Amino acid sequence: MTPIWSNADICLIMYDDVIESVLAQSTYTTESLATEGFIHACNGRQVQEVIDKHYDRSQPMSIMIINEQKLLAPVKYEGQVFLCYQPNHFHIFMAR
Repeated sequence: MTPIWSNADICLIMYDDVIESVLAQSTYTTESLATEGFIHACNGRQVQEVIDKHYDRSQPMSIMIINEQKLLAPVKYEGQVFLCYQPNHFHIFMAR
């Protein structure tokens, strides 16, 4: 069975222990937004590879499917930043 997020344009991966607090907020932010100026994201076809490379698989996690039309900040579609990723690594930049 194909996961519902597999064809999504923008996905955020997060551990389940933070999901409830994230959904309770009117906006979402990450540490990387403060330190790097953007939120890391990926498309549905990249989710498994990103999880395998950057996440502790022993912890439950969820995939958030993002509606780009509702973002308050621009999405920048960048080329292949890491050789292991498929093209189009995403960053969601701070609104200015």
